[in-house]
Amino acid sequence: MVVIDDYSQYKYTRIIATITLDDCSADRYNEKHYVDVNLDTYIQDQCFIGDQYIEKLSVDKVFNGDERTPQWTISIVVSRCLLEPEIHDLLNKYCDTISLICSKQLSLQNYGFKGFSFRLFDVCRQYSEDGVRYSDYDLPTIGEVEMSTTTTITHNIFTMPQSQVCLSPLMTQFREAYMIALRSTDIVARYILSYYIFEIIFGTAEWPQYVANSKAHKTTNHWKAVALFEYIKQEFGVHEYAWFGRKNNLSADILEQIINVRNDLTHRSDQSQIARMLYPHLIPIVQSILSTE
Repeated sequence: MVVIDDYSQYKYTRIIATITLDDCSADRYNEKHYVDVNLDTYIQDQCFIGDQYIEKLSVDKVFNGDERTPQWTISIVVSRCLLEPEIHDLLNKYCDTISLICSKQLSLQNYGFKGFSFRLFDVCRQYSEDGVRYSDYDLPTIGEVEMSTTTTITHNIFTMPQSQVCLSPLMTQFREAYMIALRSTDIVARYILSYYIFEIIFGTAEWPQYVANSKAHKTTNHWKAVALFEYIKQEFGVHEYAWFGRKNNLSADILEQIINVRNDLTHRSDQSQIARMLYPHLIPIVQSILSTE
């Protein structure tokens, strides 16, 4: 390996890194939950990670004897010269993207989801002038800042879109809030942060009209639930959600219960109903909204 001083000669970058699917954050300290993906090898040409065009993407599972925290070696070829900070940004986008896709396939119960991660000092950068011979390697300059169950996810989470994806600012906020919620190690924080997606809706320009149409209902929580139900149905086309394969119809009554639990948490510190509403209802509803992107 060498330290490259002049990158102007290079037209291609190949990135090799190891990504890890981390164990989930359980609500109880003596429990662990793990997620796996049913994939050994995957290759895709001409796709996008965020707004970056990818010439070739390959994923190979690492068989290291530790099935609880599975790892994959990924290789990404880009038809331009990427510097180290750009590579780290691209890998973060990739991990965030597949974490989000993976999380939307999970039926959660008593745990959250951290998703995929990579270690900075494990990233290998290779450069080429012709996209065929990668003879120049650059050294990394940035350092590294019980009960158990496992869920196996289908391999299609690794498939990247073949056209550029442009998310709305609203959906971008939803995605960021959702992953922060799942990565939380505390069930109360997970509930409040998941509910924050509804708070984002309450701040949209369209929300006052839905409120105006629902104010005939008596209680504050009920008209808010009716307005939220109509908003989700009209703006996202979501009519149902699923948990462990069982489909439920979205309703104002369920949303009112979700709102009530949130108020119980913030005003009375009552945690008794969190798990009952968070995993079977709140998170699956958010997953259904995110699946419309």
